Amino acid sequence: MAYTTDADLMAIRPQILQLGVESWDQYHTDAATTVDEVLEVRWYRGEADQRGFNYTTTPFDGDLLDTTQIKKLVAYKVLELCYEYLMKEMSEADGFERFMKLYNKRYENELQRLLALGLHYDWDEDDTVDQDEKFAQQYRRLARS
Repeated sequence: MAYTTDADLMAIRPQILQLGVESWDQYHTDAATTVDEVLEVRWYRGEADQRGFNYTTTPFDGDLLDTTQIKKLVAYKVLELCYEYLMKEMSEADGFERFMKLYNKRYENELQRLLALGLHYDWDEDDTVDQDEKFAQQYRRLARS
């Protein structure tokens, strides 16, 4: 499942469809797959454990995410992949390579922000992300007395 469309990319980079490629559909799919894999490892497994789920028997499902929350993250990953495709094979960086690195950095920053905030996930699969499904993971901390 792709979380973004070319229109989402154009909201960030209006000329993205004027670079010789008519559609970035495959990159939307590739980016969504990458983001799902990263979120499963870096967020879902720990959060599932905190909520009493076994992540091996209850696998991560991207359809249960609040997609509006991760749209920017996925768009940055798509743009990174687009500019990687467009960059030239040269010894020095061209403009496309610089844009690829820029969007990689924005992707990483957005990922860190979302992981710190906590993702909205429909844990009970009732097609609604309730308030208790929106909070960030709580870590147990030892307090010295």
